[in-house]
Amino acid sequence: MSLVSRLQDFFLLPSGSKPLAAFRIAFGIFAVAEVLCLRPNWLDLLGNDGIVQWVISKELFAIQGVPHIFHVAEALLPWGLSADHTVYLVMYGYVFALIALTFGFFTRTFAVIAWLLHILIWNTGNLYGYGVESFTRVCLFYFVFMPVSEWWALDAPRQGTTASDSWGATLTVRILQLHLCIVYLTSGIAKIQGVQWRDGEAMWRVLCQPGYAQFDMLWLADIPGIFPVLAWSVLFLELGYAVLIWPASTRPFMLGGMIAMHVGIGVFMGLWGFAIVMILMNIGAFAAGTDFSRLNVIRCFQRTSALAPSSDVQPSGSS
Repeated sequence: MSLVSRLQDFFLLPSGSKPLAAFRIAFGIFAVAEVLCLRPNWLDLLGNDGIVQWVISKELFAIQGVPHIFHVAEALLPWGLSADHTVYLVMYGYVFALIALTFGFFTRTFAVIAWLLHILIWNTGNLYGYGVESFTRVCLFYFVFMPVSEWWALDAPRQGTTASDSWGATLTVRILQLHLCIVYLTSGIAKIQGVQWRDGEAMWRVLCQPGYAQFDMLWLADIPGIFPVLAWSVLFLELGYAVLIWPASTRPFMLGGMIAMHVGIGVFMGLWGFAIVMILMNIGAFAAGTDFSRLNVIRCFQRTSALAPSSDVQPSGSS
């Protein structure tokens, strides 16, 4: 098979979209829960009289040329809407768009609306970002193009379409897969260039400094070499992801390791939003078709032993 044919099969061989629908629903539930958890603090984070006033945020922190809630409030002021009302209008509009996306109601339209509103919200409060907002926006952008409404969606009966394998499902998943490979590879390269990751000091800071530590982990200092081992484990996962995530034999271990790493970020650093969105992206990109039974090392060993010829069995015809 020629290289062109291999690439064509890799990117365009039709595949099912049911995993993408599950990705849409899981992400939608997470995104709605996250934004509603922040409901008591919407005005503090995004309001004109919040922690950072609009006159400061739009000049010092917002990306110029990208809409800020200030611009929306300015346009709605003649209609009698105050700055606070504008914040609530934008946020509840975002929540409604996410709910519609989750239920698959005018899926592509509300994916675009949610994505645009997220850009507006992020550009107003990007000072508070820590990664989850970037990958939330990335997911919303992918949902604009992915065929995510063919299963478990209100759109399916309305459109009168039936789910079928398509090249669009394969192409968008491949792009997401390559995207994740680039993200982890660049993150790993940036980390390994710092001496703090090579000698393990970075893991000490992550687990023990007050800004992140969720538990008293100072007892780890009594275990020789534990921090370099943990640091190099992270480096192995991030640097090896782009290579080891593709073979069927190593994918379950790499995917399981990456999920475990993000669970650790949530448990020990308290960054649950970032951890969950990255876990969902990994599962949405690579879980379909992955043989997770390979993670059962004992079963794999028993299966290999059962297939191996026994030295006690004599060949036919021998004495």
